[in-house]
Amino acid sequence: MLASLPVAMASGDYKSGGMDRYSGEKSKSAMIDGVYLVMAKPDQAQVSDNKHSFYITEIAIMGKEGKGAVFSFDKPLQGLYDGSDDMGYISTVNFKAAQVRMNSADKLALSTSDAKAIVKLEGIKPLYKGDDYSLMEFSEVYMMKPDGQMQEYELAKPVTIVYSRDRNLAVIDAYPTFTESLMKGSADAMEKSFSSDRMTLDELMSKEESAKENKVPYESPAKVRSPAREIGGGK
Repeated sequence: MLASLPVAMASGDYKSGGMDRYSGEKSKSAMIDGVYLVMAKPDQAQVSDNKHSFYITEIAIMGKEGKGAVFSFDKPLQGLYDGSDDMGYISTVNFKAAQVRMNSADKLALSTSDAKAIVKLEGIKPLYKGDDYSLMEFSEVYMMKPDGQMQEYELAKPVTIVYSRDRNLAVIDAYPTFTESLMKGSADAMEKSFSSDRMTLDELMSKEESAKENKVPYESPAKVRSPAREIGGGK
């Protein structure tokens, strides 16, 4: 998802449409300033053995010069975070069917209807990109909650994401202190929804300036005992 539109954003190509329009673009991930994830909770969400299911209803990618792209999904991306093993799984099956809106940050808005939180990944660094999988990391997280509070989490050690193209699956490989911090920060948010139906990227970025800072130390994760069940994500 990070490799989809940077070239089009840099060249000022703000046309909207489906993801297939940009399938030939070459990645320039160094131009990415941050990625916003609009998080929702399934109506019948089950929490068992510290496994937490979630939806991603929209994604926004911000460039370095105030240009951005918003991806909207007819069917949300399905996710699962296993707090006992500090591992997350996101199905990207529905990503290629996304509708894309491209514009400047003050003209782009995210739909917050039924959303529980907006999470921004920052300090994104691509590590490897191959034909079958890619590897990246992020070193900072912002979390916007329905009550308007914005939290900033500075990670002592970056968190790694592995994306398998063949399996349409992104795997988040984190550690205990990361899990503890994010779970504690989002606990009350999961029971509420945003009062407004939309929020511009400009509004989000302005709130980041006054976000409460949290330092997340590194704690080595334990060996995985039993991997979480893979997410199907639909076809």
